[in-house]
Amino acid sequence: MLVSLCGTPGTGKTSTARELRRRGYEILSERDLIRELGCFERYDSDADEYIADPDELRSSFLCLQGKEGDVVLDGHLSYLAPAGLVIVLRAPPWVVGQRLEKRGYPHDKVRENVIAEAVGYTLIRSMEEEKAQGGSDWKMLLEGDGKLVVERDVGSLTVEEAADWVERMIEGRRDKKIEVISPFRPGSVDWLEAHSRWY
Repeated sequence: MLVSLCGTPGTGKTSTARELRRRGYEILSERDLIRELGCFERYDSDADEYIADPDELRSSFLCLQGKEGDVVLDGHLSYLAPAGLVIVLRAPPWVVGQRLEKRGYPHDKVRENVIAEAVGYTLIRSMEEEKAQGGSDWKMLLEGDGKLVVERDVGSLTVEEAADWVERMIEGRRDKKIEVISPFRPGSVDWLEAHSRWY
């Protein structure tokens, strides 16, 4: 099954993906795929990122269908891939801000990502993708092969704990276990009130 591991920059996607790789999962980097497939509009050297057109990226990600075993696609736009499970990692906006500042992100980019996390931008986009695949009843999606979205605040978890949770979600999706998936359906994380402390 293809699994999307997404979230705002600074939520722990890549660290969690590294731990999953250590545990034997095949990990694909969205950034590397964008570069290899040439599905970007331009390269932003200031931000050190490829700017991709979402529709072109969605089409390019179709090459990932039918991969054997559990494959995890790590990247903030990976929800566009034809994944059976979309895992949105969340972290408190102030934690995201601190992590990005530590990485040396410009102030404007830090602010942009803090706001994106506060309003749940990646989660909303992921849910739109789920709904586009007939996601009006998530339990029906769980029984089938449709795209299913889960989220969790992993800001206070260790990398190992976050990877443990991701593995439980993968197993829950594969085994169609409502009791495993249900507590982590969208809506369990809300930063808007807490985010007001940033202003």
